[in-house]
Amino acid sequence: MHKYSDSDQSFCSSIIMSSIKQAAEYSANEHLGTALSLQDHHHHHHFSHQDHHHYHHHESPRRETHTPAKQTYRVYCKADPCFALAVRDGTVILTPHDPTDPRQHWVKHDSVSALVKDEEGLPSFLLVNKATGQAIQHAVGGRQAVRLAPYGGDGGVLDGSLLWTAGSINGDEEYKDIRMQNNIRLKMDAFKGIPEFGGVSDWTVVGLWEWNEGDNQRWAIVPY
Repeated sequence: MHKYSDSDQSFCSSIIMSSIKQAAEYSANEHLGTALSLQDHHHHHHFSHQDHHHYHHHESPRRETHTPAKQTYRVYCKADPCFALAVRDGTVILTPHDPTDPRQHWVKHDSVSALVKDEEGLPSFLLVNKATGQAIQHAVGGRQAVRLAPYGGDGGVLDGSLLWTAGSINGDEEYKDIRMQNNIRLKMDAFKGIPEFGGVSDWTVVGLWEWNEGDNQRWAIVPY
């Protein structure tokens, strides 16, 4: 069972409050960002890896010609399958499942799966949000929220910070642990999404945590 110490609880709370603060700042600047989007369009698609942290708070709608229509997937965790992984105000969260919400639809890109694998030999993939065209990016470290970064398509320069793998869990055939391709010890985690802290709720922030067998670290990726 996933256990948090008092210091872990305080740490998670600070992450969640930081994400909520970022969302508030995003909303306040949303109209200004729309006005500037045309003049910034060229610049947005040429950010370097070191600039990703400046970009991931923006949710510019994906251009219709950016990628051909592809199969989309729902991503959810065992802690509460009634919630789905989504993008909201520049943050990766869990929210009540709504199949009509494009921000809950993810395209699983696996074009590099045969070439890039983790240390256990499992193939890598990217998860790109249908609504925003952004890919889930590794957190800056353990116990931090995952980020979002623009995805330039299968023909673009490969960014290793966007690559994930799905590992098998002993005794659990339905769910996998989603982890960084280059550090499989850090798993995708629904922060505080356990009964001791009220379980998964709307706006549960998703980040990285060391494996502790919690249901909030067990994920399913299923087609819509």
